[in-house]
Amino acid sequence: MRPASLAGAHMWDNRGSYPMVVLDPSAGDVTGELFEIDETIFAEVLAGLDHLEGHVPEEDGNLYERVIVEVDTAGAAVEAWIYVMARSEMPRLDRELSRIASGDWFDRPTP
Repeated sequence: MRPASLAGAHMWDNRGSYPMVVLDPSAGDVTGELFEIDETIFAEVLAGLDHLEGHVPEEDGNLYERVIVEVDTAGAAVEAWIYVMARSEMPRLDRELSRIASGDWFDRPTP
């Protein structure tokens, strides 16, 4: 595991429960952690993460979509899978979620 940042994204707080990322080329950076998974167990781990995130590939109605993006890890660009807010969830942004200006889940305002 190592720190990583993603340019062109906003992070939103889903009522203090979990973060949601929205890709937006005009946005700043969000920060997170990059996990490297051994190829021999990659498919199994990815299926487990999909289950955890409630993502069913090729299905409508997901809370998140899984996409490949380029993240920065201490100056090195790496391709990584991330979960971003599904388009169907976008109407919730302004009425139910709070944007995390810092782009860092651990630096969000807490009540």
